[in-house]
Amino acid sequence: PMLRGTLKHREIQSMYPDYVSEFEVALDRGHYLLVGHIDMLDLPGRRVIEIKPFNMKDSYYRQLSAYVVMLRTLTGLNFDGEFLLYYQDKLVRAKSVFIDTTVLDMFDELVRAGVEKVKGEYCEGCQLKLKCDSRVRWKGKEAELVREKDVTSFFSK
Repeated sequence: PMLRGTLKHREIQSMYPDYVSEFEVALDRGHYLLVGHIDMLDLPGRRVIEIKPFNMKDSYYRQLSAYVVMLRTLTGLNFDGEFLLYYQDKLVRAKSVFIDTTVLDMFDELVRAGVEKVKGEYCEGCQLKLKCDSRVRWKGKEAELVREKDVTSFFSK
């Protein structure tokens, strides 16, 4: 059975046939390869578009920021970020007024600490969730990351 989030993603993506859906982006960070999957990419408009439920979380901004910074680094072009927020049958487009350009430094620190994969609250609706073996998750809305075994109960509430 598909998650509701996955079905919603597919439904919304089908409404925007000119955008590239589930675009995999990878950036060589020197000692590791940072990989992400962008919900939708508007190449001519240079916009990263993330599909999220209407209840915004800090981790959504971190995820969007990471994708925007990765694409800016890879292309040298000024990509921007936007959310497509959904609530039931309503859709709202919201340009992100904030892109955290330091977000990749956090990934660098994690890798130096021996962490190999990162997982966030936003992973729950991801179409690639079953293929992903991320062992680390965002803890709530804080930037602090903790090992998955420490937060299993937190996420099962």
